Amino acid sequence: MSKLYQLVLCSKSPRRKELLTKAGYDFHVCESNSKEVIPMGLNPYEQVIYLSKDKVEKTPYVLNHNTILIAADTMVFLDEKELGKPKDKKEAIKMLKLLSGKCHDVITGVTLCSSKKMHSFYSATTVFIENIKEEEIVAYVEDYMPFDKAGSYGIQDSLSAKQEKIGPLNMKVISGDYYNVVGLPIGQLKIELENFINN
Repeated sequence: MSKLYQLVLCSKSPRRKELLTKAGYDFHVCESNSKEVIPMGLNPYEQVIYLSKDKVEKTPYVLNHNTILIAADTMVFLDEKELGKPKDKKEAIKMLKLLSGKCHDVITGVTLCSSKKMHSFYSATTVFIENIKEEEIVAYVEDYMPFDKAGSYGIQDSLSAKQEKIGPLNMKVISGDYYNVVGLPIGQLKIELENFINN
């Protein structure tokens, strides 16, 4: 059913584009003009939903009867405190030190929007990063430059979907969807998209 619709990804994220492409979707890209400013008083789940809705609403794309916009925002939380994208190497190292030896939550909000309706949902994944030595953290930041990634890391740099270690950070998905941590819960998106089209 989704092939009968023109899908538009409201994001410049190369990871989201790659996930949608590998899942077999044909889509266009139209970057949102959202400033990603969150109102005070929202819990983590409300924050990601708010941002995904704002991205849809700030996307300069003219909807027709068979267009569906897809917007997503992924945030990392340690004890419900957001760890955003690091401004520089020093901040990236600091974030990874905070995450070392602890579990944290990665939450993605997704909004689907047509000319007639809008629907939002979220996906949450708990990730554990084993204790990391400071020299390993510095080496990771220098080699992978994770400055466009919430929490200062990309799980795809350290794990494959089969949980095989391929990078310098030893991580484990405790619960939830691996691909959600990459940036888009592709399995849940497929279900939500079909329901959105059919209902």
